[in-house]
Amino acid sequence: MLLHCRGRKGRRGQRVRNFLLVAEAAGLWYFILKLKSAGSQPNRCVPLKCARSEPNRCALTDLNLKERMSAMKFGYFANTNNRHLSKPYGKVLAETVEIAQYLDTEGWNSIWFTEHHFGHEGFEVCPNPVMMSAWAAAHSKQLRIGQAANIITFWHPLRFAEDLAMLDHMSGGRVECAVGRGLYGREALNLNKSADTRNPAQNFRIFAESLEIIRRAWSEPCFEFKGEFFQFPDPGFAWDHAMSPKSPEYQDMESLELKKLSLVPRPLQ
Repeated sequence: MLLHCRGRKGRRGQRVRNFLLVAEAAGLWYFILKLKSAGSQPNRCVPLKCARSEPNRCALTDLNLKERMSAMKFGYFANTNNRHLSKPYGKVLAETVEIAQYLDTEGWNSIWFTEHHFGHEGFEVCPNPVMMSAWAAAHSKQLRIGQAANIITFWHPLRFAEDLAMLDHMSGGRVECAVGRGLYGREALNLNKSADTRNPAQNFRIFAESLEIIRRAWSEPCFEFKGEFFQFPDPGFAWDHAMSPKSPEYQDMESLELKKLSLVPRPLQ
């Protein structure tokens, strides 16, 4: 389960306490937590009785920090913002790394970045969650790195598949990947007019094709795809290169026409 909590400024550890307050306010009562280690009772379960059942007490707050982190997986949604673009972008990146390092050292499970474009208002200023994920991965050791979400209708599906596969290797297999169709018209219209959100049916078909291409590229040694919007490989191309051994696995041996492609690398996980 993922809860979205924006940490406030203050002492280290404050964000964890804020998170617990959010859990209480949400009324998460009688939620059973299985602990990997809880003192002398290594496998005991603790009912999380919050808000409505016992207004002044939450069982989770009786646990120390390590017990809390082993009780459930905590993810942090880093909605990178810079209101009125008042800070240099380098400072935004530095603050993001600080958050990632804090989460990594304090036992959080994951950090998630979103994708938005042309945000002159400063509410969401991360146009590339893959690059932001690489930045966070380079400054952490155990934290899982996710995108919520990659708007694949704005990406070329094969470039996206390659980039995420590379990120998975660069992070040592810590990538979590979520994908989306897009929300704001000013983004879709100017990044991929075919995926205009004013035509949701076509937008969805592009999304579905892109997702299937990515799935095949990640899971099959050699793959092909033919759909309404994409076809890979492009038909009619004869591949004859001295450094590329000919093989029926990916080409017609008579015409040498390329019939399949192979993604390199495929994901580590």
